[in-house]
Amino acid sequence: MKRPKTNSKKISWFSIASVFLLAVALAVGVCTNAQAATGSLDRDNYFPSLGDTNDFDRAFITVTDTSITTVAIDTITVTVKAVGSNNEVAFVLQETGGTTSVFTTTGKTQPGQIGVGTNTGYAPDFQGGHLYPALGANTTNTTLGVTALNLKSFVSQNGGNATTSESGNLNVVSGDTLQLLFGGSTLDTAVVGFNGANNTTITFTKGATWGDTSAGPEDAATVVNNFIISLTDPDENLNPKMKDCIGFQDGFRAGLTGTASSRVQVEAISQSTGNTLSVGGVSVVARNIMLTETGNSTGIFTAAGKVYGSSTAGMLRGNIYIAGTSNSSFLGMGDVGTITGRLSDGSYPYTGGFITIGSTSSSAHGGASPVAVGFKILEITASGRIGLIYPGNAVDEAGTATLAYQASTGAFTDASSAFGTSSWSGTRVVAIGINNTAYGPPLTGGNTGSGTSNLLKLIDGNNYCLVQIGTYTTTGGTLTTNGGTSGILGTGTTYEGSGGALLNAGSITVTIGSFIVTGPRGSDSIRVSYLDEVRSTGTAGTVTSSTVFGTTGETGTLAADKTSVDINDFLTITVVDGNLNASSSTQSSVASESWSGTTTNSRGDRLTVAGYTQGATQISLSHPDGNKVGTQSIRISNSDNSIVWIVPNTYGNIGTLGFGDQLTSGSSSFRLGTQSTSVSPLVALTKGASADATSLLSGAGASSFTATTDAVNGTVEISPDGTHWVAVPITETGVNSSTFVGTIGFDFTAARVTINTSTANGTTIFSDQTGTSSIIFVDPMTANFLSRTIGTGSVVRISDGLFSEFREVTGISGLTLSVTKMTNTGLFTPWKTWVQVVGNDMSSTREDTVSGSKLFRIGGYFGATYRIRYNDALNTSGAYSGGATLAVTTSDVGFTTSTGALSTSPSGTTGVNSTIVVTLVDNDLNTSGATAQATFRDATVLPVDLDEVGLGFPSGTSTGNSAATSDDLAKKNGGAAKVIFASNKSTITSSNITDASTANSTHFALTETAANSGTFKGSFILSSTIATNQDGVGSAVAGVPNLKVTSGDTVTIFYNDSPSATVDNNLKSLTSTSFVVQSGIGSLSLSKSEAFLNGDSVVVTVNDADINASTTTSESTQAFVTSSSGAGSITVALAESTASSGLFVGTFRTSATTDSTATPKTIRAVAGGTVTVTYQDASPAQDITALVSTKNFGAALNITSDSVAIDGNAVVSLRDEETNTSISTANVASLTIKSTTDSTGTIVVLTETGAATGSFLGTIKVSTGSSLSNTNIKAALGDTLTATFTDNPDASGLSSVVTDTALVAGVATPTPTVTATPTPTPTPTPAPGTGSITGTVVNAALATPITGATVSTSTGGFTATTGADGTYTISNVTPGTYTLTASATGFVSSSQPVTVTAGVTTTSNFPLSPVAATPTPTATPTATPTATPTATATPVPCEPESVSVDPASPLKLKRQASHDVTVTVNGDTCDVVAGETVTATTNAAGKKRISISPTSAKTDASGEAEFTITAKKKTGNAKVTFTAGDVKKKMTVKVRKK
Repeated sequence: MKRPKTNSKKISWFSIASVFLLAVALAVGVCTNAQAATGSLDRDNYFPSLGDTNDFDRAFITVTDTSITTVAIDTITVTVKAVGSNNEVAFVLQETGGTTSVFTTTGKTQPGQIGVGTNTGYAPDFQGGHLYPALGANTTNTTLGVTALNLKSFVSQNGGNATTSESGNLNVVSGDTLQLLFGGSTLDTAVVGFNGANNTTITFTKGATWGDTSAGPEDAATVVNNFIISLTDPDENLNPKMKDCIGFQDGFRAGLTGTASSRVQVEAISQSTGNTLSVGGVSVVARNIMLTETGNSTGIFTAAGKVYGSSTAGMLRGNIYIAGTSNSSFLGMGDVGTITGRLSDGSYPYTGGFITIGSTSSSAHGGASPVAVGFKILEITASGRIGLIYPGNAVDEAGTATLAYQASTGAFTDASSAFGTSSWSGTRVVAIGINNTAYGPPLTGGNTGSGTSNLLKLIDGNNYCLVQIGTYTTTGGTLTTNGGTSGILGTGTTYEGSGGALLNAGSITVTIGSFIVTGPRGSDSIRVSYLDEVRSTGTAGTVTSSTVFGTTGETGTLAADKTSVDINDFLTITVVDGNLNASSSTQSSVASESWSGTTTNSRGDRLTVAGYTQGATQISLSHPDGNKVGTQSIRISNSDNSIVWIVPNTYGNIGTLGFGDQLTSGSSSFRLGTQSTSVSPLVALTKGASADATSLLSGAGASSFTATTDAVNGTVEISPDGTHWVAVPITETGVNSSTFVGTIGFDFTAARVTINTSTANGTTIFSDQTGTSSIIFVDPMTANFLSRTIGTGSVVRISDGLFSEFREVTGISGLTLSVTKMTNTGLFTPWKTWVQVVGNDMSSTREDTVSGSKLFRIGGYFGATYRIRYNDALNTSGAYSGGATLAVTTSDVGFTTSTGALSTSPSGTTGVNSTIVVTLVDNDLNTSGATAQATFRDATVLPVDLDEVGLGFPSGTSTGNSAATSDDLAKKNGGAAKVIFASNKSTITSSNITDASTANSTHFALTETAANSGTFKGSFILSSTIATNQDGVGSAVAGVPNLKVTSGDTVTIFYNDSPSATVDNNLKSLTSTSFVVQSGIGSLSLSKSEAFLNGDSVVVTVNDADINASTTTSESTQAFVTSSSGAGSITVALAESTASSGLFVGTFRTSATTDSTATPKTIRAVAGGTVTVTYQDASPAQDITALVSTKNFGAALNITSDSVAIDGNAVVSLRDEETNTSISTANVASLTIKSTTDSTGTIVVLTETGAATGSFLGTIKVSTGSSLSNTNIKAALGDTLTATFTDNPDASGLSSVVTDTALVAGVATPTPTVTATPTPTPTPTPAPGTGSITGTVVNAALATPITGATVSTSTGGFTATTGADGTYTISNVTPGTYTLTASATGFVSSSQPVTVTAGVTTTSNFPLSPVAATPTPTATPTATPTATPTATATPVPCEPESVSVDPASPLKLKRQASHDVTVTVNGDTCDVVAGETVTATTNAAGKKRISISPTSAKTDASGEAEFTITAKKKTGNAKVTFTAGDVKKKMTVKVRKK
C-alpha cells in the first residue's frame, strides 16, 4: 500500500515523530515530577460528620514538589478521594512562597488566625462548642475562616481553592479511607471514623508506696506520687501539632449535662459492698482531674497523684490548683468552686467554679474604665498564668484589655515584647470579650473573631487554655456570673501589663499538680471512670478500669551480670519492677545512700516468736541469739501470708511495749490490731480482712506467726555469708523505665590483731561478755588506725585462715573492738587473725564514685559466695515476697582469688654486681581497673613481719599505712600491705623468716606495668661492696635498694601469696624464687622482649664488675646486634652509668634499614623476626646473648564504660605499641569519637600513662552542647558513641580501623572490668549475640605454658595473645565456624576448626612443638649475614564489594505487618565479609510509614545481617538504604491497606 500523501502544508513524518516524542517527553516529565512530590494530610484520623452545620471535621493539606522551581507563586491541583463512599473532589493548592515548592490549602497568605503557633492550620475540636470560631469554617460562607477541606455528609460537593480562600466540601461516612492523590500517585491516606476508649485503654503505673495505709500528705507541696493514670483515646488527639487535653465537661454535647464538671474521676470501691467506699460519711471520690497528652499526636493522656489509706477521707482533690499573684488570700470567696482549704503554698484546689479577676471600681484604675472578667477553666495543657493585660506597645492598640494565657507560672513578661512590639504575635490568641478573640496584628482585618459559645481557647505557642467566659466588663458595676455575685480575686494585685490605665488588673497562676485520694483499705479497689464524648459508636458513654489497692502488684525480676568476680570487678544488679517507679517525671531510687547508716540492728532476717498472749493480742519477739529487737521495721504474718502486720520503725514505746537494746537479752513486745487504722499502741493491720485477723488473734499461739526484720520493701540486699544482709542502692535507668540498677565493687579493708608470732590466745587478746566479744589489738596497731579502718555497725569477717566467723561491730574503744558474741574465741591464732570489713552499712566515707555514679563496696575474700535477693513489696499475687524464704533471688556469685607467679631476670646464675628485675603476676593485687597499683615499701625499715594476708595494697590497715590519716583513705578501697623482699641468708625460708634483718635482706616495691594488667615489676641491685640498704641511698643506682652479696650466695625472693587460688593464708608457706651469684660473670638484660618494626627503642644493660677498672672514671664496653632479616649488624656502645658502678648502658632502635651512622644506631627488623644482642664477656670468656622478637602490634581500643550519662565523661583507653615512639617521655595519640547525633564527631587526644608504657588514656565530656575538639562530644539519650583509631601498622602490617562503642544512657553504670593478661590489653565488654573462645597454649615437649603466643581466626580478624599462664580469651566473636591458628616464636604453628555459638564460651587448646634450636652467635664482632628468608604473602583485607537483600525489592507489607530482611555483604577478595557493620536508613516519607529494627547490625560468619521492617498505619512507599562500607543497596517498601 502506498503511503498517503501529505497535504499542502507538507508536514513531514519527521515533524510528526518529533511532536510525538515531545509529548512523550512531557508525559514522562510530568510523571517524574509527580514521583518527586511528597504530601500529607494533617492527621491520620478524621471524625465523620454528625451535623453539617458545625459538627464536622476539616482537613488541611500540604504537598512538596521540588521539581517546581519557578520564582512565581505556583499552584497545583490535588484530588482527595473518600474510598468507601466513592466521593472525590479536587483542591487547588497554592505555593507558600515564590521558591518554597511547598503547596498548602492556605497558600501564600498564611492567616493570622492559625492560633496554634504553627503555620499548618488549625485542627478544630469535635462538636462546634470547642470550635474556635474564627478558625473554623463559616457555616454560611465557605470562603471565610481558614481555608480547608470540610468533611461533611449531606452537602453539595465542591472543590477548594487556596488562591481564592475557598474551602472545599467532601461527603464522607464512617469507615472511609481518604486518599491524597497527585500525579497518579497516592501521597498519603487517613481513616474516617471514631476510635473511642475502652476498659483496656486505661492503664495504671503504681509506685513504691502503693497500698500504704498510713497517714498521707496534707499539702500539695509534700505529695509523692504513687499512682499514674494512662488513658489512650485517639479521638482526643485533635491537633497533631500540639499536646491536647482531657479536661472538664463543657456541655457542648446533648446528653452530657452540666458545665465544668469532671470527665475523669478516681474513687475507692469497698471490698465488702462493691460500691463507692464511704469513710466518716464522705464518699472517697476525687474529681476535677485533667489529663494531658504525653506529647504531640500520641493520643495517650496521663495524670499523676497519690492514693493512700487514712482514718478520714479529708484529702480528696483534683490535680488543678490556682493562686493569686500578690493577694495574701482569695478573700475567702467561694468563686473558685468548692474550696477545701488553702494550701501552704498559697494555692487552692480548683473544682470548676467561676474565677474573677480585675476590678469594677473606676478609682482602682485611676479614673479609667474598669476591667474585670469572670470565667471557668475547662482545659489546660501546661501550668501557666491567666491575666488581664494590654498587649502591644500602646494602651489603646486593641481598644481594650485582653484576657491572656501564658504557658509559664512566672509573672507576665513585658506585654509589648511578649505579644509583639507593633503587632501581636500569631502564636498568641487572647480574648477581648465573652465571644471575641484577637490574634496576629489586631488592627488588621480578619484577625479578630467572634462566636456564640462563650468557649474560647487562649493560646500561647503550642499550649492552650480553654475557658468559658461568663462576664467581661469595661464599664464597672457588679460582675454577675452563673454562680451569682462574685468577688474580685485580683483586687489590689500587682500591675501586670505594659502601662496605661490598667493599674490594678490581676492574674492567677494555674498549676497542673497531683490528685489525692485518701481512705482506701488494704483490699479495696481503685476505679477510674472516664466520660468519653464519642466512643467507637459515635455516642457518649462512660469507660472504667479498676485495680486493687494494696493487694496486687508486679512480681519483680532480679539479675546479676556475672556469677564470678575478683578484686577489681564490678557486679551489676538489675531489678525490673513497676512498683518501684514512684514518679513519671523523675528517676526513682531505692536505698539511696544506704551505706550512710551508723548501726545495723539486724543479725539475720528470721526473728524468734518468743510468746503470744491472746487476750492482749501481744506478741513477743527476739533475735535467734535471745536478744531484744532494736528499732527497725518488722513484718509479722500468719503461716500462709494472708494476714500481715508491719511494725514501723516509728512505733512509740509504751511501758513494756516497743523496741529494745539489741545487745541485751530478752524480747521486744508489740500489740496487734485488727483494723487498717488501728490506734497506738496497736499495730495496724496491713493485709487481710478485719474479721479474719480477729479470728486469728483470738485463737493463735506463738507458732501461728512468722516474723522477719527485713520489712523495708523494695530493697536489694547482698550477703557475704547468707546471714548478714546489706542493702544495695539501686537507681532507675531512666524516667518511667521501671528498670533499676545497682553496682557493687569489692575491696579488702582489714586490720591484723598482732604481728607477734609468740602471742598466745588469751584474755589479753580475746574476751567474752554477755551478748558481745572483745578483740584487743596490739602493736603496731594504734587506736587512730583502728577507728579509721573499721566503723561501728560494720559486718566483719574474723579469720585466721583456718577458722572464721561473721559478726557485727557494736563499738570501738581505743584498741578494743567489740562485736556480737563469737561462737568460740579460743580457736583463733592471734598473729594470723584478721578482722576484715565485708559489709559496709557504716559510714559515708565508704562512698566511692566511678564514671559519675556512686559505688557500693563490700569485702572480697578467699572462698566467698555472695547471695543476692530482692524484697518484693508487692508481687502479682498481692503478696510480700521478701526475707529469708520469700525473696526473689538470683544465682550466687563466687569470689575468685589467684595464685601468684614470681620470677627474676636474670635467673639461674648472675654476676655479683647485677640489677635484678623481679616480676610478679597476681591479679589479687590488681585492685583497680583504672589505675596501676603497687606493693608496699618503707624506706626506713624492713617490714617483713608486716607482710599481710589479703588482697592489694593498703589504704586502711594498721601496717605501713602512715598516709591513712583520714577516714576517707582508711574506709574505702582498702587492702593489705604486700611486702616483696630478697635475702641471701640461708636460714630464711618460706616457712620461717624470723632471721630476716636489715643486714641480710632488702625489700622493694613492685609496680603494676599498666592499669588492669595484674603484672607487677620492680628491681633491686646486687653489690659485693655496698652494704645492704632499704632506701637505695649509696646504691649504684640512687634510690634502688641494694643487697650485699658474695660469690656463691643464693639469693631468694619471698612473697606472701595470701590468698592464693587454693589457700586463704600462706603466712607459713611463702612463695619464693632463687638464683645463684657468681663473680666474674657479666649479665646482659634488655628493656623489652618484643619490639615493633620501625622506631622502637631497646635499652641494652650489661652488669660486669670485671671491667670496672676505676672507682673515679666511667668505663665503656660494647654489644653486637644482629637481625634475622640478614641486613648486617651494628655495634652498640655501652657507657658506665656512673663511675665504679659496673653498670653499662646503651640504646639501639628498630628500623626498615640497618644504619650504623644513625643516632642511635638502627637495625633492620622484620615481622616475625628476631634481633640478637651479644655481649662478649672476657673473663671468663663466653658470649652472653639476649633476644628481642620483632613484630607488628595490633591496637586495642576501649571506651571503659558501656554506658555514659549526659554530662558524664567518656574515658577512652588505647593500647598501641607503635605509638610509643619515645621511651623517655609520655607520647600522645589522637582518635575520633562520634555520636548518633553528631556523625562528624571530634578529636580526642590520649596521653600515654607513662614513659614507654604503650598505654594511652583520654577523656571527653558527653553533653547536649556542640562538639568541641578534645573537650565535648554532642549526644542525646539513646545515642551510640563510637571511638575510631587508625592502626597503621596493625598486627598484619597493614592499616586498619579499630573501634569501640558505648551507649548514652540516663544512668551511668560503671563497666565491669575484665581481669587482663600480663600484657595490659584492654578487653571489651562482651557484646550481645556474640560468643567467645578460650584455651591454653603449651609447649608440647615440656607441657609448660607458652607466654605471648598469638591465637587468631581465619576470618573476621579475631585475635588474642596468651598470658604468663599460657591462657587466652577471644571475646565478642560473631557466631559461625572458623579455622583457629596458634603461633609463637620458636614453635611450629598449629590450626584446628572451632564453632562459636552466641552466649557460649568454646574451649580450644593448642600443644605447639618447638622448632630446631638456633645456634648461639659467636664472638665475632661482625655477624655473618644470613640468607634472606622466603617472603611470606601479606594478608590482604577483604572489603565489601556488593550488597544484596532478601527478599528482593519491592517488599510489600500490609499496615502494621512485619517482615525480616536478610542483607548479605560480598567481598572483593573473599566470598563474604564477616563482622562488617551494615546500617539501615529510610527517607523522610518512609519514617511515617515504616520502622526498622535494628538500625545497624554486624554480619555473621556467613556475611549476613538481619533486619525487621514493620509497617505503620500510613500507606504509601518508603525507600530503605542498606550501607556496608562504601557500598549501598536500596529497597522499596510498599505499605498497603490490604
